[in-house]
Amino acid sequence: MEWFWWLMLFFSLLIPSMMVIFGVVFMYKPPKKINMLYGYRTKRSMKDDKSWIYAHHFLGRLWAMWGSIIFFWSIIILISIFRKPVETISWIDFALIMGQIIIMLIPVFITENELKSKE
Repeated sequence: MEWFWWLMLFFSLLIPSMMVIFGVVFMYKPPKKINMLYGYRTKRSMKDDKSWIYAHHFLGRLWAMWGSIIFFWSIIILISIFRKPVETISWIDFALIMGQIIIMLIPVFITENELKSKE
């Protein structure tokens, strides 16, 4: 059942990969104008252009850094369960992805606190 492990590896790397990609994009090429379609859209970030740009740079830096770290650790964790039973892989991968979601959301709260302190 190696195919299952490879599938779980793919899914386990989606969140950290997207964090790194969006982090780099937000740092170096954030949306130029405040909009309702794309970008870090919160009440504080959309207050003015300065907050909009700052929020994207700040969140982008955190996501790129944290995404790289959890990408690395996700690979280490998945390598450690290679050729384990499907149930073991499933539960560990589930816990890993839940942890990744939590780690992905923490920078949002940090960014909001940073924006609040800049008011």
